[in-house]
Amino acid sequence: MEFMNSDFAYLIGNFLADGSFYKDKNGYRFEFTDGSPYKKELTYSVTHLLKIKSILEKSLNKSLPDLRQRGNRFVLSFRNRELVSLFLTTFKFSSGDKSKTIDIPQFYKDTELERSFWQGYLDGDGSIARNSRRIAVESMSNKIMLSFAIYLNKNKINFSSYNSKRFNEFSHVILIRSVSFRDFAEKVGFLHPLKVRLLKEKLKDRDFFTKNEINPAILNKKVDYTLLFDDSVFLENGRELLTKYGYTKYHRKNASMQKIVSLMKKNGLDNEGILKIITQYRFKKSKGSIHSVRLPLSIGKDIIRISKFVRIRDGGITFSKRYVESFNEDFDEILNLTENTFDLKPKFTSKNEPLFCSGVLSDFFNKIIKRVDDS
Repeated sequence: MEFMNSDFAYLIGNFLADGSFYKDKNGYRFEFTDGSPYKKELTYSVTHLLKIKSILEKSLNKSLPDLRQRGNRFVLSFRNRELVSLFLTTFKFSSGDKSKTIDIPQFYKDTELERSFWQGYLDGDGSIARNSRRIAVESMSNKIMLSFAIYLNKNKINFSSYNSKRFNEFSHVILIRSVSFRDFAEKVGFLHPLKVRLLKEKLKDRDFFTKNEINPAILNKKVDYTLLFDDSVFLENGRELLTKYGYTKYHRKNASMQKIVSLMKKNGLDNEGILKIITQYRFKKSKGSIHSVRLPLSIGKDIIRISKFVRIRDGGITFSKRYVESFNEDFDEILNLTENTFDLKPKFTSKNEPLFCSGVLSDFFNKIIKRVDDS
């Protein structure tokens, strides 16, 4: 029997998720099941199992029994000696409970058939949330979850993983969140008709795929704040610089950055020298603003990391916990990094959204990043 083809690899993946292979007094029996708690969606289960039945009949060159309904699921149940021999000798599958020991067969790993195997497995044990933005895969077998993680990493699909306690045991869970939905759809995907439909509905929301992109030309270079900001940005205690460079008629403590820069240039300072001096001061939006921030002299790795997740708002910046975690990053770590980089604590809204209240930061990130549709 030919098993090194995409249909059979899909079949084996689906068997390891939703199939059964057991022995009773009459010999070995196979079962494939699929169902839904929603009666109107059972037609998808029938379509899926008819596909499994078709693959088996083509491989075995034999007709199989009709599907049977058991409550809210359909079952394909049959016996076949040739398939028993293949499972026992070639695949080394044992009859009975396989939940803790399953893994992708070695001869499908790192081949063009591996994707088909994972599609079959996900059509069984994969789920796509209806009311949130995540795809989940759960198994009692740590082996197959490690193999799937390797496959996701190989295809550069972001995910997170954790263990979930089940009574006295643990299941293993992999989550793929919305930021990686398009990569998942293109490089792995579902074939189960219901899951295909649900994923297509999620993919219609293009905001999932909009990402921040920073201009690589400015990396590790000094930020020219003299060009970045207009005359609405002030330096806290900037009067010190006005006085130092000859302007004594200004009596407010905070002074316009552009006025200070203009005076420094008249005194012969070059741009590099000006930037070194003004970045020793705190920046604020308007002379009366109560929020001021420190800004870096150059764009380094911390700014790049923050820029990946920042969302710009009127008068400040914020972060989405779900978006940060979609990249398998620590949300609290990103907040702490932002706080330490700009020396500004966030406020939390009624929806528990962190908000760094600074018009300077919204101006800063508006200039150095752009939102890109990753479709």
